[in-house]
Amino acid sequence: MWSKHLLVVTFALAVSAAPVVSFAEAEHGYMSLLQQYAQATSGDLGDKVPLSEKGYQLVAALKSDEEMKHFVHRLLEKEGRYVKEVAELNGLVPFYSGTQNVQNVENLKKELRSALWVAEGEGRTAPLNEVGYQKVAKLKSKSHMMAYSRRLLDGFLRKCSDEGALKGVVPYFNGEISVQSFEQLKKELLSAPWAVARDSEQVLSAVTLPVALKEEGKVSEKIEIHVGNECTEAADEATLGFKRFDVDGDGFISAAELKQTMEGFDQKFSEEAIDEMFRVADVNGDGQISCEEFKTKMTE
Repeated sequence: MWSKHLLVVTFALAVSAAPVVSFAEAEHGYMSLLQQYAQATSGDLGDKVPLSEKGYQLVAALKSDEEMKHFVHRLLEKEGRYVKEVAELNGLVPFYSGTQNVQNVENLKKELRSALWVAEGEGRTAPLNEVGYQKVAKLKSKSHMMAYSRRLLDGFLRKCSDEGALKGVVPYFNGEISVQSFEQLKKELLSAPWAVARDSEQVLSAVTLPVALKEEGKVSEKIEIHVGNECTEAADEATLGFKRFDVDGDGFISAAELKQTMEGFDQKFSEEAIDEMFRVADVNGDGQISCEEFKTKMTE
């Protein structure tokens, strides 16, 4: 504790007596102080700092891959996601931890959201019914129930206008305080004054998956592709569009692949709208879009 106070006092005295310096010198001094502070307060820092730019920079100042991994896991947990391939995470971390490079928390979030080795957790994939609700409640996770609640609101073209109010409701449904039922959760959310209708742009985004997919399928040539389900013969326009979304070529479109591809569209879609598009297209609720499901949405 004394070392932290001494560091702050020393810095304050240094600032008061310091001559005018260049921006580069000031920036270097700031980063040096940040690293000293991070080291003085280290000890599972990746598990403690806020999930913000300041928190990220504190962890990066340690130049520790392990601490940055803890920070990444917390970022993903907050969004209802998780790492399914640790080796891929190990490859990414040095470019954010300071051992090879330091970036910013927004770049880190963006890369994680599009990574194929990051999986959607129960809150983002469980069906919107009693079985799905009970699966999420069993986790006793605020972040997963938050994600699940947002999906439920999305299904009725609504959004949360008061994050604090939603956080206050969640413990009564995620097992922290109590577990109820899907119908009770739906009733609670849809009757809340902060469950407001999405604006016209968001509503348009949430219901235009077929249009977006058709735009990708506007190619007249025929090609031959080999995938793991119905799209195994000569490809038509719909199959060409499917192939564009099926990044890893396994015959299915994952949520991460849909997001990754749609980020390249001229029209920009919110993360919530893309999640809703995926939910609507995933007719059988198995967490992936088959070629047949894709074609169905394109012809609606």
